[in-house]
Amino acid sequence: MTQLTHVGTAAFEKEVIQLRAYLEGLEGELTIRELEFVTRHAELQEFESRYLAAVGARLALNDQLHAKLAASAAKRCPTDAAFAAEASDAAQRAADSADALERHQARPTNEFHPSDALKKLYREGARTVHPDLGSNDDDLRLRQVAMAALNAAYERGDAAAMQLIIDDFRSGSLSQELSSVEQQLTIIRQKIAKVERRLAQLAQNIQEIDSSELFQIFRRVDVADGRGRDLLAEMAAELDQENAALQAAADALP
Repeated sequence: MTQLTHVGTAAFEKEVIQLRAYLEGLEGELTIRELEFVTRHAELQEFESRYLAAVGARLALNDQLHAKLAASAAKRCPTDAAFAAEASDAAQRAADSADALERHQARPTNEFHPSDALKKLYREGARTVHPDLGSNDDDLRLRQVAMAALNAAYERGDAAAMQLIIDDFRSGSLSQELSSVEQQLTIIRQKIAKVERRLAQLAQNIQEIDSSELFQIFRRVDVADGRGRDLLAEMAAELDQENAALQAAADALP
């Protein structure tokens, strides 16, 4: 291999400095977006528990009664494909809502209210252990395990466990600075490409959460709470009224 001239080496070193600065900026954005995603996910999980505690049994009963009425209509009109399709769909919705309620009842509920200090610690941890910042395969595997543990500890609100993960990783990380300028450039470019892909994936994941039906309900409940309204209680009362009417109709079936 032809040896680099002093001028060529200086140009490579300048590019290393520029790319390192760019990567540092990307790392900062990455930790913010990872925090945003894991916080959204944990908040939505907690809200789902609240939501199902308030209306889950009522929704399951509602779907069950709709399924019973749809099955009766299909039985009365056995040659009508539309009635049969509606009965099938209603039965599936009833099964799905019953499964969701069963999963909720079996899952422990934890309140999730991360402090600013916990969020700051998470950003520090993500910047330390993020898999996309690894330098080799062994480092990547360690980082994947550490990142998963960091996310789990954050969702539990366990700052001590988060700090231990960070400290343990720093003491045993396999990340290495490469002496060759060309090798440094290659590694930095690879890291930049990985981080940019991860940022695009996080943007998509956050958009999927924000557009979900559950998140829309969460936002409505949050706004109502700010105005002194208990929207979940109102939804439960509406379901009670509707279920009473459906039960009466079901009881009247031949």
